[in-house]
Amino acid sequence: MDVFSFVMKKVRDENDADEITVNVFSKVLSKLDMFDPHFQFKTWILTIAQNTVIDFWRKKSRENEDSIENLDEVKNQYAKSPKNFLFLKKSKRRLSKP
Repeated sequence: MDVFSFVMKKVRDENDADEITVNVFSKVLSKLDMFDPHFQFKTWILTIAQNTVIDFWRKKSRENEDSIENLDEVKNQYAKSPKNFLFLKKSKRRLSKP
Protein backbone atom coordinates (compact mmCIF):
# COMPACT_ATOMS: atom_id res chain seq x y z
CA MET A 1 0.00 0.00 0.00
CA ASP A 2 1.37 3.41 -0.90
CA VAL A 3 1.31 6.37 1.48
CA PHE A 4 -1.33 8.36 -0.40
CA SER A 5 -3.77 5.42 -0.41
CA PHE A 6 -3.15 4.82 3.28
CA VAL A 7 -3.83 8.47 4.11
CA MET A 8 -6.81 8.66 1.75
CA LYS A 9 -8.49 5.80 3.60
CA LYS A 10 -8.08 7.75 6.84
CA VAL A 11 -9.24 11.22 5.72
CA ARG A 12 -11.47 10.48 2.70
CA ASP A 13 -10.66 13.80 1.04
CA GLU A 14 -8.25 13.97 -1.88
CA ASN A 15 -6.94 17.47 -1.16
CA ASP A 16 -6.33 16.73 2.51
CA ALA A 17 -4.72 13.39 1.65
CA ASP A 18 -2.42 15.10 -0.83
CA GLU A 19 -1.37 17.73 1.70
CA ILE A 20 -0.79 15.13 4.43
CA THR A 21 1.22 12.93 2.06
CA VAL A 22 3.51 15.85 1.25
CA ASN A 23 3.95 16.46 4.99
CA VAL A 24 4.74 12.78 5.54
CA PHE A 25 7.53 12.76 2.96
CA SER A 26 8.87 16.03 4.31
CA LYS A 27 9.10 14.43 7.75
CA VAL A 28 10.64 11.27 6.29
CA LEU A 29 13.37 13.28 4.58
CA SER A 30 14.10 15.35 7.65
CA LYS A 31 14.24 12.29 9.95
CA LEU A 32 15.94 9.86 7.58
CA ASP A 33 19.00 9.68 9.80
CA MET A 34 16.77 8.33 12.59
CA PHE A 35 15.61 5.31 10.59
CA ASP A 36 16.60 2.01 12.18
CA PRO A 37 17.58 -0.48 9.42
CA HIS A 38 16.48 -3.36 11.64
CA PHE A 39 12.89 -2.42 10.81
CA GLN A 40 11.08 -2.32 7.48
CA PHE A 41 11.23 1.05 5.76
CA LYS A 42 7.57 0.77 4.70
CA THR A 43 6.46 0.25 8.31
CA TRP A 44 8.43 3.29 9.41
CA ILE A 45 6.90 5.51 6.72
CA LEU A 46 3.36 4.29 7.44
CA THR A 47 3.88 4.97 11.15
CA ILE A 48 4.87 8.53 10.29
CA ALA A 49 1.82 8.74 8.02
CA GLN A 50 -0.47 7.49 10.80
CA ASN A 51 0.93 10.02 13.27
CA THR A 52 0.59 12.82 10.71
CA VAL A 53 -3.07 11.87 10.14
CA ILE A 54 -3.65 11.96 13.91
CA ASP A 55 -2.08 15.45 14.02
CA PHE A 56 -4.34 16.50 11.13
CA TRP A 57 -7.51 15.37 12.97
CA ARG A 58 -6.38 17.07 16.19
CA LYS A 59 -5.83 20.33 14.31
CA LYS A 60 -9.19 19.98 12.57
CA SER A 61 -10.89 19.36 15.90
CA ARG A 62 -9.32 22.48 17.43
CA GLU A 63 -10.44 24.56 14.44
CA ASN A 64 -14.01 23.29 14.84
CA GLU A 65 -13.96 24.10 18.55
CA ASP A 66 -12.73 27.63 17.76
CA SER A 67 -15.54 28.08 15.23
CA ILE A 68 -18.14 26.96 17.76
CA GLU A 69 -16.71 29.32 20.38
CA ASN A 70 -16.88 32.22 17.90
CA LEU A 71 -20.49 31.37 17.10
CA ASP A 72 -21.33 31.27 20.81
CA GLU A 73 -19.75 34.71 21.24
CA VAL A 74 -21.91 36.14 18.45
CA LYS A 75 -25.05 34.52 19.86
CA ASN A 76 -24.25 35.87 23.34
CA GLN A 77 -23.68 39.33 21.95
CA TYR A 78 -27.20 39.43 20.50
CA ALA A 79 -28.70 37.77 23.54
CA LYS A 80 -27.42 40.58 25.76
CA SER A 81 -29.53 43.18 24.01
CA PRO A 82 -33.22 42.61 23.23
CA LYS A 83 -33.02 45.58 20.86
CA ASN A 84 -30.32 43.83 18.80
CA PHE A 85 -32.31 40.61 18.85
CA LEU A 86 -35.43 42.35 17.49
CA PHE A 87 -33.36 44.13 14.85
CA LEU A 88 -31.90 40.81 13.72
CA LYS A 89 -35.34 39.18 13.64
CA LYS A 90 -36.81 42.02 11.54
CA SER A 91 -33.84 41.92 9.18
CA LYS A 92 -34.30 38.20 8.62
CA ARG A 93 -37.99 38.73 7.86
CA ARG A 94 -37.18 41.44 5.29
CA LEU A 95 -34.64 39.25 3.58
CA SER A 96 -37.00 36.30 3.39
CA LYS A 97 -39.81 38.33 1.74
CA PRO A 98 -39.89 38.17 -2.07
